Amino acid sequence: IIAYAEKDKIIPPSNSKDLYNAANNPKYLFEIKNADHHNIFKFVTPEYLELIKKTLIEKYLLHDSPIGIIICQTL
Repeated sequence: IIAYAEKDKIIPPSNSKDLYNAANNPKYLFEIKNADHHNIFKFVTPEYLELIKKTLIEKYLLHDSPIGIIICQTL
């Protein structure tokens, strides 16, 4: 899973898209709409977190696949 802020000026969204394109399947790219580098957590709603959780459970954990997570954001 690669997640990025749509309006990030510090880590360009193109970096996340390049990582996604280079990654092996299965892979998922999540754009956090209207967020920038410094306010991304204002836009990560409980619904967004549930979507990630659901994706992990349905696509990875139920099929015994390895999980790789890259978050292009300073925590």
